[in-house]
Amino acid sequence: MMKTQSLIYYSSKSENCHRFVQRLGFPATRIPIDTNEILPNAIQPYVLLLHNYGGGGKNGAVPKAVIYFLNQPQNGFVE
Repeated sequence: MMKTQSLIYYSSKSENCHRFVQRLGFPATRIPIDTNEILPNAIQPYVLLLHNYGGGGKNGAVPKAVIYFLNQPQNGFVE
């Protein structure tokens, strides 16, 4: 199990969010781009940071890796 920080983020291959998080200077945990990699398990309340693709559309607005992360019961997503 990967221990997490209170800031969890997703950054695509462009690395824009990753560079932003580095500039913040806070400890952070990254959600892997590849959905086959081990996902972090949130062990404390967290802030989730990610970019959005949506542009107003519903399909593809949230990256698949983030959906997988949020659908893990231990990560606290409540429907």
